[in-house]
Amino acid sequence: MEGCFSIGPLIEFADMGPIDRWGMSAYSKSVEAASEAFTYTSIMIPALLLAAPQEDWVSIGSMYAGSLLLSWGLKELGKTLVVRKRPYMYFDRYPQTEVECGDYLESFPSGHAALAFTGASFFSFVFSQYCVDSPWKIPLIGASFACATAASALRVGSGNHFPSDVVVGSAIGAFSGFIIPWLRSLYENGKGKR
Repeated sequence: MEGCFSIGPLIEFADMGPIDRWGMSAYSKSVEAASEAFTYTSIMIPALLLAAPQEDWVSIGSMYAGSLLLSWGLKELGKTLVVRKRPYMYFDRYPQTEVECGDYLESFPSGHAALAFTGASFFSFVFSQYCVDSPWKIPLIGASFACATAASALRVGSGNHFPSDVVVGSAIGAFSGFIIPWLRSLYENGKGKR
């Protein structure tokens, strides 16, 4: 674990559950590229909220920045507390550059899944607040979560993560994308009752 800052023990293959063992994949550069495309798309989906009134852009932008920061922080905390080799390390072909920089020990939780689900969850909550009766609400929310789910599944398929990594990353993202705008709505509603 040279050059790796962590305080948790290394999780080895023998410590993995059957689902993680079943979900292991060798490294695939093309699947990784697809996972990154879906991740970046999920992160950018909240840009559709630019359809909101212009005077709300700063509020929406600051809430989204807070959600992304919370998601990133929780993901980094998880990677510090849990040291886990990426699945590709259990196969012959793995990306040497990732091994050289120490990234191969940062499997848990999935940062891509966390950020993708932050975008989907944030967009879904805020869009529902602004466009309560929109006929586009269900299709757009469904598409945002489908994109985040695809990003997460492809992280497993690319050999970068175990299924449990993306489940926890997705939960971190869904929480982060929801909690900040929800707290803001509580504050706004409480302010209006005075």
